[in-house]
Amino acid sequence: MKFWLVAATAAAALLLAGSALADQSYTDSTGEVAGSADISAVAVSNNPTAATVTFTVTTNLATLDSNSFFGIVLDSDVNASTGVGGFDYLIGMDSTGAAVINTTTQAGVPETQSSFSAGVWTITVPAADIGKPTAFNFGAFTDVGDQNNPIEDDAPDNGVFTYTMVQPPPPPPPPPAPQPKPTVSSVSVKVAGAATHGKSFRISGLSVNLSTGVVAKATGLKCTATLGGKHLAGSGAGGCTFRLPGTAKGKSLVVKVHGAYHSNALAKTYTTKVK
Repeated sequence: MKFWLVAATAAAALLLAGSALADQSYTDSTGEVAGSADISAVAVSNNPTAATVTFTVTTNLATLDSNSFFGIVLDSDVNASTGVGGFDYLIGMDSTGAAVINTTTQAGVPETQSSFSAGVWTITVPAADIGKPTAFNFGAFTDVGDQNNPIEDDAPDNGVFTYTMVQPPPPPPPPPAPQPKPTVSSVSVKVAGAATHGKSFRISGLSVNLSTGVVAKATGLKCTATLGGKHLAGSGAGGCTFRLPGTAKGKSLVVKVHGAYHSNALAKTYTTKVK
């Protein structure tokens, strides 16, 4: 294949040059080789989402005929000891189409996203076709005329261009694991003062001890009570205030307290001997 025949010529002319980041343009001197498809600029960009790399080579070539060839030699691992002449891939295009060739195996991959218009060659290749590089050295060249003795222009004239790929952003961190809803560990009765004969005694609330260590309050408090085994009427909010008669001393006061914490129905019995 013609792509392979010109790879060694281009590779031999290229050494090391400067570095660049994504969406990078490079300029090349013009007029060095009379009659060539003179390269004036090369641009490279990569799309980390689509995992593609796009090369644009601008020349003064009016039309692409059967004796015109565009090439890019690429050192995808930035290691001069691999590939042919330090270059691992050749990206080439002529009037019959475009391909990426592995310089070591000479295996080719046809490329469909290649176009030529008004002297500008544009090709987009999957990053996987050129070894999924993170950075690479490269050079561009053109051949026109008799392909046994072509007129060639190289960009850059000396050395190579270096390009650093933009990498896809890291995936977002996973959402925090949902925290389990706290459960009720225990319930305790809160009282206001001691149960004393001849005085009022009030249940002031239910304390809800949660599995998280938080102490909450029950709502909807309601109380029922017995004094010495007999019903004792309550008053106030939820019937939780009790008037203890003077004869209550020494008797057992039993108060059943009901409430709720969210959807949890709660109940606790409070027992004391009246003073």
